[in-house]
Amino acid sequence: FVCHDGKNGDWVLQIPFFPPFQTMDDFTEEKVRGMIWAGLGIHPTNDNIASTINSNDEYRFDILSLRPWTMSSLVAQKYVNDSNTVVLAGDAAHAFPPAGGFGMNTGLQDAHNLAWRLTLLLKSEASGSSLINAKSILGKYERDRKPIASQNAALSVRNYQRTLRIARACYLDAQHPQLLIKLLDSPPINFLPLHSRREMFQKLVQVAMMPLRSLEACSTAS
Repeated sequence: FVCHDGKNGDWVLQIPFFPPFQTMDDFTEEKVRGMIWAGLGIHPTNDNIASTINSNDEYRFDILSLRPWTMSSLVAQKYVNDSNTVVLAGDAAHAFPPAGGFGMNTGLQDAHNLAWRLTLLLKSEASGSSLINAKSILGKYERDRKPIASQNAALSVRNYQRTLRIARACYLDAQHPQLLIKLLDSPPINFLPLHSRREMFQKLVQVAMMPLRSLEACSTAS
């Protein structure tokens, strides 16, 4: 769960998605709603809890959108084009995993760094001064900001890797689905129809999730 706006109660739930062995049909609003309740440790199948949820607005929530996205760690090769007419900043210049808020903060720093440089350049051109030129001042912007973006991208990846330790403590390894996908895409299994391999994937994922069910059983018993 990632909080986007605590005041208005806007949250994002990030769920692993493995196409082509999963499709958006596997993530209907009803199914995702169940995932959200499970993530909060609430199980509306219980009649008492279900009636409480239905009668209490504090437990209700709206799902605004469901869409896939690919997590990445990227930094542009160049921040300024050769003619000094296009300058990249923020998400146009870099993309980080959402682990630490580095994307937003790095983008704000880009904007601040670029704003004073452009102001200085425009004032210099307006005054007819030749001491400052676009190539020099924008080149320094790239030299300032690109190394910081690279450092923050690496730090975001490390933060994300740290979060995976929690899953590994529950006997869930983020590498296992990728190994499973590689297996299903390799001979002789890849000769099977896609729908058959999807069924195999779903069943094997259910087996892999069994340690979580045991934790849930222990929690319920206590």
